[in-house]
Amino acid sequence: MIPHAHNSTGSTPLGGAVFPAIILTRADQASIDAALPVLQRHTPDIKIIPADPTQWRALIDRGNVDFLWAGAPVLYESLLRKGYLAPMPHVPELRQLPERVGNIPLKRVLTSSPP
Repeated sequence: MIPHAHNSTGSTPLGGAVFPAIILTRADQASIDAALPVLQRHTPDIKIIPADPTQWRALIDRGNVDFLWAGAPVLYESLLRKGYLAPMPHVPELRQLPERVGNIPLKRVLTSSPP
């Protein structure tokens, strides 16, 4: 998900372009270490910031976060309801993602603004 307070680093939207990105996560260090080499192949200038979800709103408000990586649907729902998330940019590659993994939705299509 993309936070509303978009990064001020001048990052470029997805879609094959090389761009800097800052990812806020609650993942453990082992997960970050496993994911980082894969992410760096697509986004060499990437920074992953581990933080407790209780800190996320303040970090998003500062404007230095491009993406969230939580694996926690309830956390995303809470941030969405409070207006902390913005839609992903239009990226054709995202259509290739499955709609769900198990019972967890990977995508959300909003037809109106969240409450």
